[in-house]
Formats: sequence, C-alpha cells, structure tokens
Amino acid sequence: MVTARLATHEAVEGVVWVGSTGTEQLTDASDYDILLFLNEMPVPLHVVFTTIDDVLTDVIFADVDALDRILSSQDLSALSAKDGNVMNWL
Repeated sequence: MVTARLATHEAVEGVVWVGSTGTEQLTDASDYDILLFLNEMPVPLHVVFTTIDDVLTDVIFADVDALDRILSSQDLSALSAKDGNVMNWL
C-alpha cells in the first residue's frame, strides 16, 4: 500500500525497499528502509525517520540523476561520496 501511494506522487520516480525489508532476514525487531528516487530534489534531503504501521522506517532520498550516474559509470570509484552512499543502499 505504501509503495503504491508513493509511486503515484508526481515527484517520485522510483521506490526501492532495501535492507532486510522484503527478505527472509526481516524480523519483528527489524525496521523498514525505503530508498526514494525523486525527479528533482526540492530541498537538500538525505534521510527522514518515521514509522509505517508502527515500525521504525528510514526513508532515504536520492535524485534519479544519481541512479543514472551509477548505472552509466565505467569507474564506480570515481563517483561522488553522495552517489556512493546511494550505491551502497542499492
């Protein structure tokens, strides 16, 4: 439900559940981790902490250009630190 609602927002280009979310490693003590790709960053956002269904949730923000740079990079070590952080979440 959350993914569907986020995906309909005009600023959201992609929603990726990362970490243990959606895997066999998810436990009752786990939090949720969501990586949101926005078509543009209206303000400098990085991480927001919230809850979804009473579960602690980290929402990580990146612009879709970061994903494009990561996917097209011939040398991942040349990425910026910010792009490297996004790559680590992926």
